[in-house]
Amino acid sequence: MATATFEQLKIILNAACESLRSFTLGRVGVTPKFGRNGIKLVALLCDKLSKLPNSPWDGRTSTTLIALGRGRIKAAEARLALLQEMH
Repeated sequence: MATATFEQLKIILNAACESLRSFTLGRVGVTPKFGRNGIKLVALLCDKLSKLPNSPWDGRTSTTLIALGRGRIKAAEARLALLQEMH
């Protein structure tokens, strides 16, 4: 499998973060299983992005994207915890 470029990872991570945000906001049809899988995907993408060799410009963008992804993970984990308390 070919290694993803910075731009490819950026696009995929943005899409994954938006999907995870749908879970966090409690959109209809978005299940806790979807949230757990989304957390794993965003974490994996953040790790891949952090290991890419980047130009100085990409490095700043990468840092911002990783912070955004980690924030989405924290919010989704909080929602999962609330859902577990309800059951």
